[in-house]
Amino acid sequence: MAESHSKRVYRTFVEEVINKGNLELIPELFSPDYVDHNAPPGAPKDLPVFERIGQIPKMFRGAFPDVHFTIESMVEDGDWVATRVTGKAQHLGRPFMGISPTGRQVTWSSLGFFRLQDGKIIEHYGQPDLTGLREQLMAKAEPGTLDANRALVARYVYEVNMQNYDAFDEFVVEDYVDHDPIPGQQPGREPLKQAYRAFSNAFPDIWFTFEDLIAEGDMVVGRGVIEGTHKGEFLGIPPTNKKIHWTGTRMFRVRDGKVSEGWINFDMLGMLQQLGVAPSGPSEGQSQATVDTASPEARKALIYRMYDETNQGRVEVLNELLAPDFVKLRRRGSQDLHGPQAFIDLYRTFVSASLDLHFDVQQVVIGDDMAAVRGIQTGTHEGNFLGMVPPTGKKLCGPVLRYSVLTRMARSLSVGKTWDNLSLFQQLGVIPAFGSVGG
Repeated sequence: MAESHSKRVYRTFVEEVINKGNLELIPELFSPDYVDHNAPPGAPKDLPVFERIGQIPKMFRGAFPDVHFTIESMVEDGDWVATRVTGKAQHLGRPFMGISPTGRQVTWSSLGFFRLQDGKIIEHYGQPDLTGLREQLMAKAEPGTLDANRALVARYVYEVNMQNYDAFDEFVVEDYVDHDPIPGQQPGREPLKQAYRAFSNAFPDIWFTFEDLIAEGDMVVGRGVIEGTHKGEFLGIPPTNKKIHWTGTRMFRVRDGKVSEGWINFDMLGMLQQLGVAPSGPSEGQSQATVDTASPEARKALIYRMYDETNQGRVEVLNELLAPDFVKLRRRGSQDLHGPQAFIDLYRTFVSASLDLHFDVQQVVIGDDMAAVRGIQTGTHEGNFLGMVPPTGKKLCGPVLRYSVLTRMARSLSVGKTWDNLSLFQQLGVIPAFGSVGG
């Protein structure tokens, strides 16, 4: 039996507004006379009604970037719809109820009563189980556990966002090793602070939001989005006052409860393109795909198989490994690719530019339903690259971090990637080296 209009309105609110952040739908779903009798703590009260409604999903999504609500049941009687939903998320973003990011995966329930008038929600009673949620966030992780390691890295990123670099003294070892330092950065904790200050001086409002965080053994890997306003000189580029965003992947090693080593790839080329100092063109972002995940060993074997096969030119294997509804997410502003064949065609554009393209897997980290891959990609530039760069004959080499979201089905659901595209274009001679950009 088809759902009633009232139930469809509530479902759209949950699945589109809360889960996907489509706030522009709020005026279609809510009456301008809407009253929330049980707004959560911290919700603003002095904004226009539609903005006030939008602040609640913003609050949850700000603290829990991957928040997802599942409707368990809806009961309709007259103008009223009673609902029961379950929320699941990882606390990776901003503080929630005064609690700094914990990296903890949480689940909570919510019961609500919604009254509709003229087809729109006009009244609401009910609250999520904030007490149970708070208890989960406040639970003390045992030292040395994966929960403790995730919490450590979540705090690391939060202190970076707050530009409280002196806090590193508490949870970063003095002899910290950065495997991907910025030019001139020396080993150690103090030079690490200086590197972050170089970014915050150029982007005073810089903020990194993890969208996924996984841990295995002594390794923790996170994927996310960085944004900031270019207010100070950066790599010789004078301030542009542009608000930009770029993607990045971070891998850390934890030793005795402190961060001891780090690797990073981020979309520096996209960053420079937004600042107007690099040529525009196709750019890799994140992607979504499908893989056998019966056990961590099976997942790792599948990862190695994917690269072994494609390294030998057998790209058609991706038809087996990618889901029929595969979506290759591109950087914001670029069109997504849909279906395995679209991804295969994209991969072939790289192979056509470098017939000996090869990816050497150096490390695989498996989480509950995710996998992160670190490796080195090499090749010889023998063909036109992305329609931008004619053949140079140069041997190319660059670090790559890939981040895959896997399902427990027969194939992987999603694959995300961060590659050192700035280094690649520098090796091709398209982008000048660090220190000479804008100079």
